[in-house]
Amino acid sequence: MGQARFGYYDDDRHKLRRNQDPATSKQGAADAARRLGEMQERTLLAVRAYPGRTCAELEDQAGVMGRTFGRRLGELEKAGRVERGRERPCSITKRRAATWRIPTPEA
Repeated sequence: MGQARFGYYDDDRHKLRRNQDPATSKQGAADAARRLGEMQERTLLAVRAYPGRTCAELEDQAGVMGRTFGRRLGELEKAGRVERGRERPCSITKRRAATWRIPTPEA
C-alpha cells in the first residue's frame, strides 16, 4: 500500500509534502507514506488474528504502543478491509468501544 496506495497523502487526504518543500521533506513524506502501508498491514494482521477485539485490545495483543492502530482501522474500514463489530466494555480501557473484524464475503 503506502506510497503507491496513498500517493504522498495521509489518511485524511492532506498532502504529506508540497512541491516547494526541500528534498529532506520530500524524502520524509515518502518514508511516511511507506510506513502508513506497513502499519495498515500490521493492523490488518492483528484483526485477522484477534477478531472481535477493541482497538486497545488489538494493540495489546500485537505488542504495540497505544494509539498505533486507531487511524489505521479507520482507513481499513473505509477501504472495506475491516468492519466495526458490536460495542462492549474494553478490557484495557474499561470504556465502551467498538470491536473489529474482517468482513465476511458475500455469497
